[in-house]
Amino acid sequence: MKSCRELPKKLSSDSSVAIAYLLGGKLSDAAECVLFSDRQLYMAETALAEIYYVTCRLRGAETARRLVAAIREVGLEPPPRGIHEKAGEIKCRRAISLADSYVIALAELVGGAAVFARRERGLVREAEERRFNVEIVFLEDLLPRGRGGVRADK
Repeated sequence: MKSCRELPKKLSSDSSVAIAYLLGGKLSDAAECVLFSDRQLYMAETALAEIYYVTCRLRGAETARRLVAAIREVGLEPPPRGIHEKAGEIKCRRAISLADSYVIALAELVGGAAVFARRERGLVREAEERRFNVEIVFLEDLLPRGRGGVRADK
């Protein structure tokens, strides 16, 4: 994956993507491309709750409400039937968080990619031991090499 333009049309986003956008650091442009593009965006309710509480702690309740509302307004796709069972199945078989299980389950059910801001140790370890059934994308891999990016295939 070389750029945001090359992302699949369907994306399941982790809460970390919205938090990266909020914080405005080096990942914010890539996060904006995921959150506010013409792609079909999926996000579990657990991710919206995480976005709210992290934003509330960092910037206050009003900013948290506005960010969650903005994400909902971009047209989040409704989660497909079977999402809870699929997330539970993934969590049962993998040593990753329930929230990450939902992101991957959504991507699997809609035929899209799962997007996370940064490489999480448990997620990377699980992917190395046994590949997931979906493409896993990290925002940091979308950065040009000169800005601290690391290629996904390295």
